Amino acid sequence: MTRVGKIARLPREIRGQLNRRLRDGETGRKLVDWLNSLTEVQSLLAAEFDGRAISEQNLSEWKQGGYAEWLIQQEALAQVREMAADADELTEAADGILADPHTAGKSRIVRGEIISRDRAKKPLTGLLRLISRNDAARGSRHPRGGTAEEYA
Repeated sequence: MTRVGKIARLPREIRGQLNRRLRDGETGRKLVDWLNSLTEVQSLLAAEFDGRAISEQNLSEWKQGGYAEWLIQQEALAQVREMAADADELTEAADGILADPHTAGKSRIVRGEIISRDRAKKPLTGLLRLISRNDAARGSRHPRGGTAEEYA
């Protein structure tokens, strides 16, 4: 949803600072005073809102809309970062087996399924067995010689 209020129209950087300050527990009056003191905010308010300052009501509406969405986005970003770190860890622990061009596509899918399943992770040996079964079914050979199953 596109937001159209005073705070929503502020530059992304200022909205980001505001959201972080809200998350850190700063009070509404202090934040409103800070926002209204910024030159960029004053310019926007003069151009688009007849110079009417940001009020505590504007901030309250932002908290229930844009800020709430920002919190959800931050949680999603944290989960993505965690999944990426887990995937990197699995790849490193597999000592290159997951980089095998014959298993790479399947390993990406398997890693995603393992990580996303209620955050419960199977042991790496289970992952390697699954990849090995897929390789064996296709008759794939590992780049070090032999099948990936021999490395599981």
